[in-house]
Amino acid sequence: MGTLWVAYAKALYDSILVFIRVSLDFCKLSPIIGPLLVFIRFIRNPMKKTFSLTHPKINLARRVEAVKHEIKKYQTRERKKAVPADTDFWDFECKFGSSEQDARVIHVAEINKEIDQLVAAEQDTFYLEIMAVGRQRQKLASLTQPGDDDDDLDVTGE
Repeated sequence: MGTLWVAYAKALYDSILVFIRVSLDFCKLSPIIGPLLVFIRFIRNPMKKTFSLTHPKINLARRVEAVKHEIKKYQTRERKKAVPADTDFWDFECKFGSSEQDARVIHVAEINKEIDQLVAAEQDTFYLEIMAVGRQRQKLASLTQPGDDDDDLDVTGE
């Protein structure tokens, strides 16, 4: 029943986008509808899900790999979407825990490690929340500070 509602919501979302694009083309209402189109286009739907690692017919290792693959698919799908004008890439804000109330903020690269730790601890469910956020790349600071002189270093060891 839940997947039916998701499919219905996606179809409704797509039809709204088509309606707005047609309105832009034929009615020339870009000052009114333009910002609305931008707002609808960049709405982020976070993945908020409690995963179960137990299944009566599926082996634990296969279930763990399936969950990791589902997470990777979500990230790939979100990365393919157009980024907002003032950002360079999609970053992910993640929360992980045994339940929604116990969830703590983690880095996206730590998701698989956390899942492996849960499997080692023999827990059968976990909560994961991932939300795509547009970010702008930051320039890395120089390895040496402007006042430091590296000429004093003796590389030969003498």
